[in-house]
Amino acid sequence: MSQDGMFTQFLSIEYGNQKRLEQKLDEHLGIGNYEVVQRLGSQWKVMVKEELNEAQITDIRNYMRRRYKPTS
Repeated sequence: MSQDGMFTQFLSIEYGNQKRLEQKLDEHLGIGNYEVVQRLGSQWKVMVKEELNEAQITDIRNYMRRRYKPTS
């Protein structure tokens, strides 16, 4: 945990964008309780006040996958 009470958590998500990720984080953690720092490949670095559990991470992954629209 950092000095400001935030945890660093890495989420492995193949599909999606930051806006959709933030929508699900709002739902699970509440507005203002996280910060999406960056995306590196399929890894999202997120600062959270409360760590996401496996069920929440699975829900986020499924949500992002369902909303993925491939581009040609």
